[in-house]
Formats: sequence, structure tokens, C-alpha cells
Amino acid sequence: MTRLGYSLDEINAYLRETPFEELVQANLDAMEANFAAEGAAALEDLRERRELAEATIRSAAGPAFTRRSGED
Repeated sequence: MTRLGYSLDEINAYLRETPFEELVQANLDAMEANFAAEGAAALEDLRERRELAEATIRSAAGPAFTRRSGED
């Protein structure tokens, strides 16, 4: 929370005033969001690597095979 700009006094007040179950749920929600974001970033990286590999293969195959499948 300090990285988000909250002071230690603000953090302590939030912790004192927020029920424990709500703190746990907020923590679980944040962890789930982080895992989802990491997963999406990993999938995007894999997609980009696959596209690069496919382009490299097409380029190495020569002019007759430079079009993507399904292109006219």
C-alpha cells in the first residue's frame, strides 16, 4: 500500500477499521487478479513467439510459401 502512495497512518487506520474477513477476501482477490494478468501476459508472449516462428518458416520456405494459409 505504501507503493500506492498511502501513508503508514492511513494503512494502520484501514487495518484497524476493516474486518479481518474483508482483508483476507481483498488479499485473495488481488492475488487472483495478479495471477490472471500474469497468465494473460504469458499467453500474449506465446502468441507473439508463434507468429514470429511462423513468419520465419514462411520466409525460409521461399516465395511460393510466403502467404499465410487462407490468403488468396
